[in-house]
Amino acid sequence: MANILMINVPFHGHVNPTIAIATELVNRGHKLTYLISEEFREKIEPTGANIIVYNNVKEIGFPPMGMRLIMKGIYETALRIGKEYDCIIYEFMFFMGKQLGDTLNIPTIRLISMFAFNKYTIMTKLKNPEKSSLLLKIIQNKLVRTALTLIFVGNGKIKNNDILTEVLENIPELNLVFTSRKFQIHSEEFDYR
Repeated sequence: MANILMINVPFHGHVNPTIAIATELVNRGHKLTYLISEEFREKIEPTGANIIVYNNVKEIGFPPMGMRLIMKGIYETALRIGKEYDCIIYEFMFFMGKQLGDTLNIPTIRLISMFAFNKYTIMTKLKNPEKSSLLLKIIQNKLVRTALTLIFVGNGKIKNNDILTEVLENIPELNLVFTSRKFQIHSEEFDYR
């Protein structure tokens, strides 16, 4: 059986969909370690996974510097312990997951807790600015994306120089999306198996 490291960000909407997968992997006899913040321990413990805490982020919040501390804590912990695992499963919000796996020479699987992203889904949102969120409007500017990448990630932790390019182009072979094809924007542009 495999020794798996599952990595997630400390937000309920990203953790909740992974609980059933974690439970199933443990039930199938895999050794699973779940890397998460302390506040999610009680949610993850019933899965049977071993829990490693990267830091307590309750006080940090979500503003840019808080997000940088979250990503830094996840990345540094995963880099320190990751060599002993056969596979890394990461939730897409931890966009450094694929590069981390490449650095450690470990295969990765990406979990996507909403619809999948590609250039077509992003362009659809950008062509409808009145329906786009502020974040989607901001990412139209490569300079802003580069600055956000430096704020959130720092240098050298992702393959590309901006978060959007990393999410769209540095992807693992296997991506699990937690939504129906009927709700997937431009579902015809994805390779389903």
